[in-house]
Amino acid sequence: MASNPLVERLNEMGVETVIYSGVTPDPRFLVVENGLEMLRQNHCDAVLAVGGGSSIDAAKVIALAAMKEAHGTYAVPIYLNKAEIIQVLRALSAS
Repeated sequence: MASNPLVERLNEMGVETVIYSGVTPDPRFLVVENGLEMLRQNHCDAVLAVGGGSSIDAAKVIALAAMKEAHGTYAVPIYLNKAEIIQVLRALSAS
């Protein structure tokens, strides 16, 4: 796989990454199920969507399904700007 500056930076900050590249345009249920299974197998704590609408849509559904599974409730997605994302990543790396 080609180097990815975002992944490299996250790793430098101590954030382990797993890439799910199975999202297709207008993703169907199986795409989400596969992403959720990957999240489970890798014990992921968060979902970060990078890309266009389909990637973001799939990531939202995967994250919501994971929250429902783990906590019996749904999380409400929030949208952050670049500065806020950097702030969150810094906080994650400090913990």
